Amino acid sequence: MKRIVALVLLLLASAGAANAACSITSGNATGQVGVAFPSYTITTSGCNSCNVTGYGATGLPPGLTVSTSTGSISGTPTTAGTYSVTLNVTSSSCGTITKPVTFTINNPVPAISSISPTSTTAGSAQFTLTVNGTNFVATSTVKWNGSALVTTFVSSTQLTAIVPAANVAAVGTASVTVVNPTPGGGTSNALTFTINPPPPVIQSSTTPTGQVCVPFSYTITATNNPTSYGASGLPAFLTISGNTISGTPTAPGTYTFTVSATNAGGRIPS
Repeated sequence: MKRIVALVLLLLASAGAANAACSITSGNATGQVGVAFPSYTITTSGCNSCNVTGYGATGLPPGLTVSTSTGSISGTPTTAGTYSVTLNVTSSSCGTITKPVTFTINNPVPAISSISPTSTTAGSAQFTLTVNGTNFVATSTVKWNGSALVTTFVSSTQLTAIVPAANVAAVGTASVTVVNPTPGGGTSNALTFTINPPPPVIQSSTTPTGQVCVPFSYTITATNNPTSYGASGLPAFLTISGNTISGTPTAPGTYTFTVSATNAGGRIPS
């Protein structure tokens, strides 16, 4: 009697072979501090039969998270830098596969809208400068004529910086900028800070004298380069032109009037 035995051949794929067939295809990515991260999803090739059960990522930049169910990486980066990220995919048949990628988070280019104060007087003491604008980061630096100031990050729209007295010792102007470091980053537009001269000090005599029917002339003199002069309370027979008061007195008497001198630093008397 001939006996027939049915044989069943069971072929099992090794985990190693399955892992070799399944791979992560997602690559490097770039984002910017303070801006929503571009759409990024962990994708695979050759894993259709492996029944993916979860996704993961380690070493993500601060502000980013990964969805373990969809593989989507999203969020808003908070810190610039170059990050070594390891992506991973887990499946019921293929186990866990990984892939190293690089995420680069760039700093934005800053922009200044205003500064406060906008000017001071030469010889003033150290003071705090407030810089308003956009795209400031924790590592932003305020620069004064290209030299870094001690800077405090207040928010993405405001910085403060200490301006030493030595920086405003002389009359002139200074260029104020903000610099964000690499990666990315850059230098903002420049705003001008003005260092004015001290207000004038009037030096001419306070008791000029004249004579009836004799032409009278009085010159206002003052320090610190006045740009204009003035006089109030003059008797009717006197007028001012430039820094000279002149005319011909028509009646005797004692007349009180006030003279002034003005420059960019102020007006004396005020």
